[in-house]
Amino acid sequence: MSRSSALKNFIKKYKHAWVFLYAFIYMPWFMYLEKHITAESEYHVIHSVLDDKIPFVEYFIVPYLLWFVFIAAVFLYFFFTDVEGFISWRSSVLSE
Repeated sequence: MSRSSALKNFIKKYKHAWVFLYAFIYMPWFMYLEKHITAESEYHVIHSVLDDKIPFVEYFIVPYLLWFVFIAAVFLYFFFTDVEGFISWRSSVLSE
């Protein structure tokens, strides 16, 4: 099997991967905003007095980080095993 036919088969099998093209829009936009929105910019800080009353518990970092591992695992599982489930999951995650 030649490389070009292997690539064509890969693209045919994972044609639902077009959603990754969103990164080419999102990442430059994010990097631009991160660089140009500074403390001198006009923006609104969303903060309340209640935020100051919430204690920081360092042990909660573990489930917080495990949440990202879970999201990545679900993403990969659906991407490789269930295309319809991947599209449904992607729609629900990206819409919020």
